[in-house]
Amino acid sequence: MTEQWALLWSQRQNCLHIEPVDHWLSKNRQAYRDNTSLNDYQPLHIGDRATCEATANSVRATIKQRDGCRVAYEVVG
Repeated sequence: MTEQWALLWSQRQNCLHIEPVDHWLSKNRQAYRDNTSLNDYQPLHIGDRATCEATANSVRATIKQRDGCRVAYEVVG
């Protein structure tokens, strides 16, 4: 089975983040156990890494419009 990745978007930071779904869910379960809020990242797409990167590329113009010239894009893993 192909590893699943999550494309996440932060409104507060106006940036995108890609990481393996199992890593993302593990952090969320830890936040639940600790009864804390992890961050404001929202999932935009879950799929293989290539489709997450393609989706990130398709929304990059909107991110750039919202924040002038700053565009953040981070890949973990």
